[in-house]
Amino acid sequence: MLFRGFRRPSLLPRLLSERRGGAAIEFAICGTAFIGLLVATLQIVLVFFVQQTIQTAAENVARRVLTGQITTLNTNQAQFKAAACAQLPSYMSCSKLFVDVRNANDFGQIDTSTIALTYDAAGNINNSWQYSPGSPGSIVILRLLYMWPISSAPLGFNIGNQSNGSRLVIGTMVFKSELY
Repeated sequence: MLFRGFRRPSLLPRLLSERRGGAAIEFAICGTAFIGLLVATLQIVLVFFVQQTIQTAAENVARRVLTGQITTLNTNQAQFKAAACAQLPSYMSCSKLFVDVRNANDFGQIDTSTIALTYDAAGNINNSWQYSPGSPGSIVILRLLYMWPISSAPLGFNIGNQSNGSRLVIGTMVFKSELY
């Protein structure tokens, strides 16, 4: 109950003079952008980590081709992919790994064009990958391709480079195999 002659001040002047919640409001404004930047940075770091993991797997598998272990054992494409999958850590799925092995007569004939992925109606990759590890002394181009799923980050940050929102990560090795 209000006393006569006592007027309650209006809401707007009271809110403008209030200073106790200023820090919380400032944090809400700045904190959102900071957390979004932090999540985007972590996502970039994770992609770099996956890129290095795929490159290391490509190096390890390429060493087997380089020394002739793959050719002398008559390894087929499925066995070679299994060997490449064995190089992946447990958090990476073998079903998202694609292997492309080609050979060339000299370094000038190496196909350096970007790999164009084709998709079926269900959104699955349906490229036909080559598997030609060559003979002793061949120049070999080995590519491991991995589809890394990217979740959407806050503030519209998206580093996916495929139509389905994932990121294609490629590990490449070009070398001349030994004369085994």
